[in-house]
Amino acid sequence: MGSKKSGQNQANLIRYADDKVITGSSKELLENEVKPLVEEFLKDIRDMVKGNKQAKQENLIRLLNPEIRGWANYHMVRCR
Repeated sequence: MGSKKSGQNQANLIRYADDKVITGSSKELLENEVKPLVEEFLKDIRDMVKGNKQAKQENLIRLLNPEIRGWANYHMVRCR
């Protein structure tokens, strides 16, 4: 069993279909660390979508998938 300290900076991502919920061990963690990461990620995704307005949906999804997967894998390891 881990100590209380080990869970102090823990964040969890819950996915269900297209919905996502991020929970954290504290409001401060979510506001100061997690939220800026998500906002930056969404800004990059927004820029990619706006920059490919004429792309077919399937091609845009092919562009986005590696970005989303890479971001999720990187932060999943960091949050453990």
